[in-house]
Amino acid sequence: HGQSLLHTASFAGNVELVNLLLSHKKLPQDAVTLRDKNGWTPLHAATSTGALDVASVLVDHGANLYTPTASARGGTTSAHYLARVGWSSTAKALWEKVFAELCLPDVRDARKQTPLFHAAAKNEPEAVKFLLKHGANGNVVDNTGDTALHTAVRSRASGALTALLDAGVELIKSPDGTPLDLARA
Repeated sequence: HGQSLLHTASFAGNVELVNLLLSHKKLPQDAVTLRDKNGWTPLHAATSTGALDVASVLVDHGANLYTPTASARGGTTSAHYLARVGWSSTAKALWEKVFAELCLPDVRDARKQTPLFHAAAKNEPEAVKFLLKHGANGNVVDNTGDTALHTAVRSRASGALTALLDAGVELIKSPDGTPLDLARA
C-alpha cells in the first residue's frame, strides 16, 4: 500500500516501535505527515484501528488530527476516526490534548459530516457529550440533509440518541423526514 514502517507500526498499534522509529536520527522530518498511496498518514492508521496510545505519541510529534485523507473514501480526518473508536480515558485525553491546541469539533469530511455524526453512528454517547460540550453543533446538516440525530436513529444508537436529545438538538427535517419520522418507519 506504499506505506512507511511508521504507517505499519501505527496500524499495528505498536507504540514501542513507533517511539523507536520517531527517535531514530535518520527518520525523515515529515514522517508523521507522510501519506501512503491511499492518502493516509500514520495518525489515520492509528485512530482508525483504535491505537490511541500510538495516536497520542504521533500528535506529540506534530501529527494533525484534522488532516483529511486524500483518498477516494472522502477526506475523513483522524478526528472522525477518533469519534467512533470507543470512549475511554485515553480517547478523552487525546481529545483534550488536541482541543487545547486547536478546537475544531465541526471539521467536515467529504460527505459534510462532522465527528459528531461518527460518534452517533457508533453509539458513543460519551464522545457525543464531549463533542457537544466542546462546541460541536448538533444541528449540522450533511450533504444528504441529515443531522447526527438522523444518523443515531438510523443506527439504532439509543445512547447517542439520548445524549443528542438531552443536549437540545433540533428535529430538523431532511428529505427522508425528521428523526422522529425515521423512528416511526
